[in-house]
Amino acid sequence: MTLPTGTPTDFATRELYGGAITTTIPGSFLDASTVRPVPSNQEVFTSPTPNLPISIIFDLLEAQSGTPQEVASTHFSDIASSPFQILNVSSNTGVTPQLPKEQNNGQDFEVVSAEGTIVNEKNETGYTVVIMAIVRMVKVGTDFVVSVNIQVEGEDVQKEEWFRRPGVEGLPQGEKGDLVKVGEEVARRAIADLRVVDWGLFVEE
Repeated sequence: MTLPTGTPTDFATRELYGGAITTTIPGSFLDASTVRPVPSNQEVFTSPTPNLPISIIFDLLEAQSGTPQEVASTHFSDIASSPFQILNVSSNTGVTPQLPKEQNNGQDFEVVSAEGTIVNEKNETGYTVVIMAIVRMVKVGTDFVVSVNIQVEGEDVQKEEWFRRPGVEGLPQGEKGDLVKVGEEVARRAIADLRVVDWGLFVEE
C-alpha cells in the first residue's frame, strides 16, 4: 500500500492506561498529560511538528445504544464544543482490532467508523477533520473511542476537496488532501494494533 506524503515512519507501540491497553501510534507524538491535565479515562497524544497538525485521543466511555449513526452522533457531540457535521458513518468496514472474541460473547467486536468536521472558532475558514473509530465493548459496557483530529487551516483549506467547514454548502467531492490521508493512516494503525493486556481495567456489566 502506498502511504500518503507526510505519513510518519516511526510508528511504535505505546502503552495506554498504565499498560492495560497497547496500540501503535507515531513514536514522535508527545503525551499531552506531561504539559496539561488529561481526564483519567482519556489518553492524548499530539504531533510535535507544525506541518503535521494532528492529534489522537483515546477515550473509555459508557457504551451507547442505538444505530451506528446514533452512536457516532452521541460521541461527536461529546467532543465538539463548536458546530459539527458528520459526513460518513459505517460499521465493520475497516480494520479489526486485536481483541479476543471470548471477551465479546464469542462475537467479533463491532467497530463503528465516522468522519466529520468541527468548526474552528478561532479561524474564519479553518476547521477540524475528525476521523473516529468506536470499538463497541458490549460485555464490559464500554465504547473505546479513537479520535484522530486534523487541523485544516490556511492553504490546506484549498487543498482539501472532500471535507468542508460545517455550514459551507456543497456535497463531498474530489480528493481528500494528503493531511487527511495521513490522519486516516494514523487511525487505521491505532485500531489494527489495539490490544487489551489487562481486562481488569473494565468492570463487567
